Amino acid sequence: MTDKDAYKEFVDQLVGLSDSQSARRVEQGLWQRVDDSKSKRPKFAALAEMSDRFQSEVVARNAVLASLDQRQRLEIAKIVTEERTGAIHDFLAFLHNSGYRLSREGVSFELGPFGTEPQYDYVARLNGDKWPDSFKR
Repeated sequence: MTDKDAYKEFVDQLVGLSDSQSARRVEQGLWQRVDDSKSKRPKFAALAEMSDRFQSEVVARNAVLASLDQRQRLEIAKIVTEERTGAIHDFLAFLHNSGYRLSREGVSFELGPFGTEPQYDYVARLNGDKWPDSFKR
């Protein structure tokens, strides 16, 4: 594997992680099903308290989503997805601007071997663009 191949695989894997489960939940109007069964309640007090708090957060989120119409849920789902892709973009910018190098299976690779910043490459691939070295000349 060449350093450019390792870089392309890295960016393409990040593109693959851009799909948002949270956005799909918002679109469907149900954050998570609530299990009212007390038999599944953790035995330790601290875990039971966390479980109760988590359960009440789920109930609250479900109520908010139920109050929205489909158009509103789709718009919020877009916002959630943009936040996810924005976070990946910002992380790549941080790595690049801080001078990090990465490695995979013993192959070290620089961020941005095509003369563009990695966050640019990520957005381009997210939008379906081809890699620069795959263009016909």
